[in-house]
Amino acid sequence: MAKKKCTKLTVDYRGGKLQFGIHPPTGQYRKKYKGHTLYLGAKPDCVLDQWLAKTDQLEIDLKASAALEGNSVTVKQLCDSHLSISIATSHPTVLPRDICPVQLLNC
Repeated sequence: MAKKKCTKLTVDYRGGKLQFGIHPPTGQYRKKYKGHTLYLGAKPDCVLDQWLAKTDQLEIDLKASAALEGNSVTVKQLCDSHLSISIATSHPTVLPRDICPVQLLNC
């Protein structure tokens, strides 16, 4: 009977245990963190260091994207600002409905 290949790696960290699975096609260790799958390389010795580095970077990225959500602009607002600037500078007699006839944008 063939031996079953080990598909998990368990690492002790801060009094607990972290378990990492193996991605079969590539042989890399992986673990999900906040809905994201993080691939940590194939060397068991480096998995914990990669895990700590990638989770720290993911936390920074998630905080940055959350900060940007408050500064969002819709396509309509962007079109309106562009049209108002272009009308004021170059075409004072052209109306926005003449420039942007597409009704989907509500121009």
